[in-house]
Amino acid sequence: VLMWLFAVFALSIIAFGRMQGVNTLISLIFCCLSIFAVFVPAILSGKNVYCWTILTCAFIVVTNLLLVNGISRKTVATILGCIGGLVIAALISASADSFLQLTGLVDEDSMYLLFLNPADPVDLKAIIFSAIIIGALGAIMDVAMSLASALRELHEKAPECSAAVLFHSGMTIGRDMMGTMANTLVLAYIGSSLSLTLLLM
Repeated sequence: VLMWLFAVFALSIIAFGRMQGVNTLISLIFCCLSIFAVFVPAILSGKNVYCWTILTCAFIVVTNLLLVNGISRKTVATILGCIGGLVIAALISASADSFLQLTGLVDEDSMYLLFLNPADPVDLKAIIFSAIIIGALGAIMDVAMSLASALRELHEKAPECSAAVLFHSGMTIGRDMMGTMANTLVLAYIGSSLSLTLLLM
Protein backbone atom coordinates (compact mmCIF):
# COMPACT_ATOMS: atom_id res chain seq x y z
CA VAL A 1 0.00 0.00 0.00
CA LEU A 2 2.86 2.36 0.81
CA MET A 3 4.41 1.67 -2.59
CA TRP A 4 1.12 2.53 -4.29
CA LEU A 5 0.85 5.74 -2.26
CA PHE A 6 4.41 6.66 -3.23
CA ALA A 7 3.59 5.93 -6.90
CA VAL A 8 0.55 8.28 -6.73
CA PHE A 9 2.73 10.90 -5.03
CA ALA A 10 5.45 10.59 -7.69
CA LEU A 11 2.97 10.68 -10.59
CA SER A 12 1.27 13.75 -9.12
CA ILE A 13 4.59 15.57 -8.85
CA ILE A 14 5.49 14.67 -12.44
CA ALA A 15 1.99 15.57 -13.73
CA PHE A 16 2.05 19.04 -12.17
CA GLY A 17 5.76 19.74 -12.31
CA ARG A 18 6.67 18.01 -15.61
CA MET A 19 10.48 18.06 -15.99
CA GLN A 20 10.91 20.00 -12.77
CA GLY A 21 8.79 17.32 -11.09
CA VAL A 22 11.18 14.63 -12.33
CA ASN A 23 14.11 16.65 -10.99
CA THR A 24 12.26 17.01 -7.67
CA LEU A 25 11.95 13.23 -7.37
CA ILE A 26 15.64 12.78 -8.22
CA SER A 27 16.58 15.36 -5.57
CA LEU A 28 14.36 13.53 -3.06
CA ILE A 29 16.20 10.28 -3.80
CA PHE A 30 19.56 12.04 -3.31
CA CYS A 31 18.29 13.51 -0.04
CA CYS A 32 17.22 10.10 1.30
CA LEU A 33 20.47 8.47 0.16
CA SER A 34 22.58 11.16 1.81
CA ILE A 35 20.75 10.58 5.12
CA PHE A 36 20.45 6.77 5.12
CA ALA A 37 23.52 5.75 3.11
CA VAL A 38 26.03 8.37 4.30
CA PHE A 39 24.96 10.32 7.39
CA VAL A 40 23.54 7.51 9.57
CA PRO A 41 26.43 5.07 8.84
CA ALA A 42 28.92 7.87 9.58
CA ILE A 43 27.38 8.46 13.01
CA LEU A 44 27.22 4.74 13.81
CA SER A 45 30.87 4.35 12.85
CA GLY A 46 31.88 7.00 15.40
CA LYS A 47 32.38 10.05 13.17
CA ASN A 48 31.85 13.57 14.51
CA VAL A 49 28.07 14.13 14.54
CA TYR A 50 28.28 17.95 14.41
CA CYS A 51 30.60 17.94 11.40
CA TRP A 52 28.62 15.33 9.48
CA THR A 53 25.33 17.10 10.21
CA ILE A 54 26.60 20.32 8.64
CA LEU A 55 28.19 18.48 5.68
CA THR A 56 25.05 16.44 5.00
CA CYS A 57 22.74 19.45 5.23
CA ALA A 58 24.99 21.51 2.95
CA PHE A 59 25.06 18.64 0.42
CA ILE A 60 21.25 18.33 0.53
CA VAL A 61 20.81 22.10 0.03
CA VAL A 62 23.20 22.33 -2.92
CA THR A 63 22.10 19.16 -4.76
CA ASN A 64 18.41 19.76 -4.17
CA LEU A 65 18.40 23.36 -5.36
CA LEU A 66 20.71 22.76 -8.32
CA LEU A 67 18.66 19.78 -9.52
CA VAL A 68 15.28 21.47 -9.13
CA ASN A 69 16.17 24.98 -10.34
CA GLY A 70 19.44 24.66 -12.26
CA ILE A 71 22.30 27.11 -12.06
CA SER A 72 21.03 30.69 -11.81
CA ARG A 73 21.32 33.77 -9.65
CA LYS A 74 18.08 32.77 -7.91
CA THR A 75 19.57 29.36 -7.02
CA VAL A 76 22.80 30.92 -5.74
CA ALA A 77 20.82 33.40 -3.62
CA THR A 78 18.69 30.55 -2.25
CA ILE A 79 21.76 28.43 -1.42
CA LEU A 80 23.40 31.37 0.39
CA GLY A 81 20.16 32.02 2.29
CA CYS A 82 19.88 28.36 3.30
CA ILE A 83 23.48 28.17 4.47
CA GLY A 84 23.00 31.40 6.45
CA GLY A 85 19.86 29.96 8.05
CA LEU A 86 21.65 26.70 8.86
CA VAL A 87 24.56 28.55 10.48
CA ILE A 88 22.18 30.61 12.65
CA ALA A 89 20.17 27.50 13.63
CA ALA A 90 23.41 25.66 14.46
CA LEU A 91 24.70 28.54 16.62
CA ILE A 92 21.41 28.85 18.51
CA SER A 93 21.20 25.10 19.03
CA ALA A 94 24.82 24.82 20.20
CA SER A 95 24.54 27.79 22.57
CA ALA A 96 21.19 26.57 23.98
CA ASP A 97 22.90 23.33 25.03
CA SER A 98 25.04 25.16 27.59
CA PHE A 99 22.21 26.86 29.53
CA LEU A 100 19.48 24.21 29.02
CA GLN A 101 21.84 21.50 30.37
CA LEU A 102 20.57 18.89 27.92
CA THR A 103 21.48 15.26 28.56
CA GLY A 104 20.29 13.86 25.24
CA LEU A 105 18.05 11.30 26.94
CA VAL A 106 14.69 12.16 25.41
CA ASP A 107 13.04 8.72 25.09
CA GLU A 108 13.73 4.99 25.29
CA ASP A 109 15.34 5.05 21.84
CA SER A 110 18.01 7.37 23.24
CA MET A 111 18.80 4.82 25.93
CA TYR A 112 19.09 2.05 23.34
CA LEU A 113 21.52 4.24 21.39
CA LEU A 114 23.53 4.89 24.53
CA PHE A 115 24.03 1.16 25.16
CA LEU A 116 24.48 0.21 21.52
CA ASN A 117 28.24 0.44 21.90
CA PRO A 118 29.14 0.94 25.59
CA ALA A 119 32.86 1.19 24.79
CA ASP A 120 32.27 4.17 22.47
CA PRO A 121 28.73 5.48 23.09
CA VAL A 122 26.93 7.80 20.67
CA ASP A 123 27.00 11.46 21.73
CA LEU A 124 23.32 12.01 22.56
CA LYS A 125 23.71 15.79 22.88
CA ALA A 126 25.08 15.84 19.34
CA ILE A 127 22.10 13.74 18.19
CA ILE A 128 19.71 16.40 19.56
CA PHE A 129 21.71 19.07 17.72
CA SER A 130 21.50 17.01 14.53
CA ALA A 131 17.76 16.41 14.92
CA ILE A 132 17.09 20.13 15.35
CA ILE A 133 19.19 21.14 12.33
CA ILE A 134 17.82 18.43 10.01
CA GLY A 135 14.28 19.15 11.24
CA ALA A 136 14.68 22.84 10.47
CA LEU A 137 16.36 22.27 7.08
CA GLY A 138 13.13 21.76 5.14
CA ALA A 139 11.61 24.96 6.53
CA ILE A 140 14.81 26.91 5.85
CA MET A 141 14.91 25.71 2.23
CA ASP A 142 11.22 26.47 1.78
CA VAL A 143 11.53 30.05 3.07
CA ALA A 144 14.75 30.74 1.14
CA MET A 145 13.35 29.47 -2.17
CA SER A 146 9.99 31.23 -1.72
CA LEU A 147 11.69 34.56 -1.03
CA ALA A 148 14.23 34.20 -3.84
CA SER A 149 11.55 33.14 -6.31
CA ALA A 150 9.17 35.98 -5.34
CA LEU A 151 11.90 38.63 -5.58
CA ARG A 152 13.14 37.21 -8.89
CA GLU A 153 9.63 37.46 -10.34
CA LEU A 154 9.26 41.00 -9.00
CA HIS A 155 12.60 42.01 -10.53
CA GLU A 156 11.69 40.52 -13.93
CA LYS A 157 8.23 42.15 -14.01
CA ALA A 158 9.47 45.50 -12.71
CA PRO A 159 13.18 45.84 -13.59
CA GLU A 160 13.13 49.53 -12.62
CA CYS A 161 12.87 48.52 -8.94
CA SER A 162 16.04 49.40 -7.03
CA ALA A 163 17.91 47.02 -4.72
CA ALA A 164 16.50 48.93 -1.72
CA VAL A 165 12.92 48.42 -2.94
CA LEU A 166 13.56 44.70 -3.55
CA PHE A 167 15.10 44.35 -0.09
CA HIS A 168 12.09 46.09 1.51
CA SER A 169 9.72 43.82 -0.45
CA GLY A 170 11.71 40.77 0.65
CA MET A 171 11.44 41.80 4.30
CA THR A 172 7.68 42.31 3.94
CA ILE A 173 7.20 38.90 2.29
CA GLY A 174 9.44 37.31 4.91
CA ARG A 175 7.39 38.74 7.79
CA ASP A 176 4.22 37.31 6.28
CA MET A 177 5.88 33.92 5.92
CA MET A 178 7.20 33.87 9.50
CA GLY A 179 3.80 33.35 11.09
CA THR A 180 2.79 30.38 8.98
CA MET A 181 6.28 28.83 9.02
CA ALA A 182 6.49 29.00 12.82
CA ASN A 183 3.14 27.22 12.97
CA THR A 184 4.35 24.66 10.42
CA LEU A 185 7.36 23.73 12.55
CA VAL A 186 5.39 23.55 15.81
CA LEU A 187 2.57 21.53 14.22
CA ALA A 188 5.04 19.15 12.57
CA TYR A 189 6.74 18.37 15.89
CA ILE A 190 3.39 18.05 17.74
CA GLY A 191 2.08 15.78 14.99
CA SER A 192 5.13 13.53 15.20
CA SER A 193 4.78 13.19 18.98
CA LEU A 194 1.00 13.22 19.29
CA SER A 195 0.85 9.96 21.27
CA LEU A 196 3.29 11.35 23.86
CA THR A 197 1.33 14.63 24.00
CA LEU A 198 -1.91 12.74 24.69
CA LEU A 199 -0.18 10.63 27.34
CA LEU A 200 1.20 13.70 29.13
CA MET A 201 -2.18 15.45 29.01
